[in-house]
Amino acid sequence: MASIQINKTSALQTLNTICDVLQGKLSTGMRSAEMLLNNSLGKGRILALEFPEISCLCYDIQFNEEIGYEIRETEHRHLYFIYVLAGHFLHKQQHEEHHHTIRPNQNIISEVPENGITQVAFPKDVHLRFVAINVNHRSASGRIGSYLQELGGQMVAALSARNADQRLHYVGQPSFKAMDIITSLRGLDAHTAMGSIQAESAILALLAAQLEEHRNHLDPEPKLPLYAQDLKKLQHAVEHIHGHLGQKHSVQQLSKRVGLSPKKLQFLFRSMFATTVVKYINDLRLEKSRELLLQRHLNISEVAQTLGFANGSYFNKMFKQRFGESPLAFKRKNQG
Repeated sequence: MASIQINKTSALQTLNTICDVLQGKLSTGMRSAEMLLNNSLGKGRILALEFPEISCLCYDIQFNEEIGYEIRETEHRHLYFIYVLAGHFLHKQQHEEHHHTIRPNQNIISEVPENGITQVAFPKDVHLRFVAINVNHRSASGRIGSYLQELGGQMVAALSARNADQRLHYVGQPSFKAMDIITSLRGLDAHTAMGSIQAESAILALLAAQLEEHRNHLDPEPKLPLYAQDLKKLQHAVEHIHGHLGQKHSVQQLSKRVGLSPKKLQFLFRSMFATTVVKYINDLRLEKSRELLLQRHLNISEVAQTLGFANGSYFNKMFKQRFGESPLAFKRKNQG
């Protein structure tokens, strides 16, 4: 097993340490860093994002041998939100006797003591897709502290009331919203100004989704049972849409691809995303269009065609309805 010793002061520094040991290729932006790995140790991508009071590491990678981390917590952020979309790994804090397995579609909220040591073991030949968000929940006056108070007041109150030797470790249920947000991070160029804004918005949305699941656990409402096979099929549909935005999609085609009835697929989208399949696809296309419009080599018609809009006029109408300005106005405003 390759072992990596990490004195964690920031997500960017952590990724730099990982990259040095794994001999990956590192690129950096103003508030981001990305490691691309393609050697005998593995293949894939790890993205680090650093914002005020919040940071995260996004994994989309497969290791060819077991990789172990020993992380010493030396920064001020001690509350972790972990959501695994694919794969599994072992996790252990220093006060625990045994490792426990972090599995797909588990909502993990875990508090780590200052200068505490966490051990993580990633298996070989397992595709890992997960996000680990790290926040400073004790900064109640800060932006994230207020955000936590608003979205998860019961949890923050519980954290504040505990004795110093008590630590939160919560293992929750699947969240379709979290799954969707992590899927949207795939392929995002966080080094650009627009990509950085989109990344921060996505991480805050993921944090909100995880806090919402925790709040529902504390104050549950009656709901229909969630079946693992439906979760997997919906995940398949979402990933197919994200990966083929330029193609035409119908409810019937998607249903056939993932093995659900059209009625069931529509029901799942309405239940989990509060929208229809068609509107979900259009919203994704419109969000992606803002990123493509900032690329100088693409004109508005080419962006519309790339994303599967029927024509430029329809794209212009949908964009203006969603963002309050035309694609041309957006392009001119952001390119100077």
